[in-house]
Amino acid sequence: MAGEFAGRDEFAAAIIYLRAGERMDHTFLTIYSHLKSLKGVFTSGEAAKEMSLEFATKDSLIWGWKYLIHPSLFGLFFAYGIALDPAGTFKNAETPIHDSVFICIGAEDKRSVASLRASQDILQKPWTYAELSNWSAVISFKPLHEFIVEPERFSQRMIEWIDSEAAYVNTFAGSLA
Repeated sequence: MAGEFAGRDEFAAAIIYLRAGERMDHTFLTIYSHLKSLKGVFTSGEAAKEMSLEFATKDSLIWGWKYLIHPSLFGLFFAYGIALDPAGTFKNAETPIHDSVFICIGAEDKRSVASLRASQDILQKPWTYAELSNWSAVISFKPLHEFIVEPERFSQRMIEWIDSEAAYVNTFAGSLA
């Protein structure tokens, strides 16, 4: 509960987090840096509002995002990360019930959200349309356990997945109107 004081478990978790924070930052910064090197819609964006790593406790997300370039839409971004409660976080979507990793094309501007919503019927599997409280996404999930079997390879596995979907992301985002 948001109105309660931290107990022993919360202090223990915070201490563990603090010790792990630098490594988590490096892991997610590696993914973010790779995104910045990709071509097409990934080329540039609103760097001042980008984040390589954020712990969004309210949404049960550990994630990062990079804004995409589009000739007529604003507020489009590519996000990646871990969803600890995908079914509770992402509404109106085919979501897994277990902890998952995800990649997505997100939209926070009204026109961009409307464009994503209108495109949900043309999505290729495993992509699905989802809504959150203040943004929408075209999103793909994979089981978290597959990515943390070898935790030191997490960023490399995410990069491989992103690279395998980069052409689709470029084509899909480029087709939005």
